[in-house]
Amino acid sequence: MPPAISILMPTYNGALYLRAQLDSIVAQTFGDWELLAIDDGSSDDTVAILRDYAERDARITLVPSEGNKRQKARLVELLRLARGKWIAISDQDDVWAPDKLARLVAAIGDAALAFGRSDLIDSEGRPFGRDLLRVLRSSRRPDDRLLTVFRPQISGHAMIAVREVMPEGVFDSDEPFDWLIGLLAEFSRGVVYDHEAVVHHRLHAANSHNDTIAMRINPFLLRPRHFAMWLERINRSRERLIAAIDLLAHSDVVRSDVREAFGRLHAVSRCWVASGGRKDRTLVRKAVLRELRPLAGSLQDFRRAARNVDVAVLGEWHPRVLFKAYKIYS
Repeated sequence: MPPAISILMPTYNGALYLRAQLDSIVAQTFGDWELLAIDDGSSDDTVAILRDYAERDARITLVPSEGNKRQKARLVELLRLARGKWIAISDQDDVWAPDKLARLVAAIGDAALAFGRSDLIDSEGRPFGRDLLRVLRSSRRPDDRLLTVFRPQISGHAMIAVREVMPEGVFDSDEPFDWLIGLLAEFSRGVVYDHEAVVHHRLHAANSHNDTIAMRINPFLLRPRHFAMWLERINRSRERLIAAIDLLAHSDVVRSDVREAFGRLHAVSRCWVASGGRKDRTLVRKAVLRELRPLAGSLQDFRRAARNVDVAVLGEWHPRVLFKAYKIYS
């Protein structure tokens, strides 16, 4: 009989923290799972550690591998082998709360995805006293829907999701796969958030995506490059909006009204892209807001989305954008 949850874990030179993460998975109060691990060419003891745990627990499988294909390609390989109703993704250096899987299974119901709070810890496992959403100046409200289009809120390491919202295409994109999965989940059967901590997410020097997170925790780490990154994020907001429009306009997973609305926006965005973003920005802004309004979870959700539309459409040097971008990204 297949397990309820398939946990996917790609690894690479993770020996330093891997045992702590594997111990936290083995200790889960919800035990109906399989762990599929695959290594991506580690030069340390990662494979030996995985083999040791697989020999001691029949629920753990070390998938044979060669070479270095990187995380997304390895996740596709594991997804093809997964047998569970729900899929969970595990980082090699986090520590899961003992009731993570139990809480998310209890929360998900008929929704497409459930995720919980990620509390941040340092390389030694000491808590920062902050959670990931708060550090990223974001939040999760029950009526959030449109904000997902503009701001990734869902972390792959803290979720379980139905297989339908994990098509292989989300791992081929340059965009974060957990953001794309969150979009498909949000506009299909919905997303549930558990405010309790389900993961202790580790920040350390070997994890490159943690640079801006660490800077937000400690402003004294600010460097000139961070201001350049801030401007780049404004520019990237347009690319991200276009990526969301393209995904939701062509997905068979999302609701028909969502697909139709984003299909209309897809025609607008193609002209916009063809003009290099110079097409009448006011008209583009109006078109985006007109299609998004009926999809909003609340008036507040729409207003927050509208601020992000301005940043994405009007251009980084527009006075209103500079002010709104400061409010959104600072």
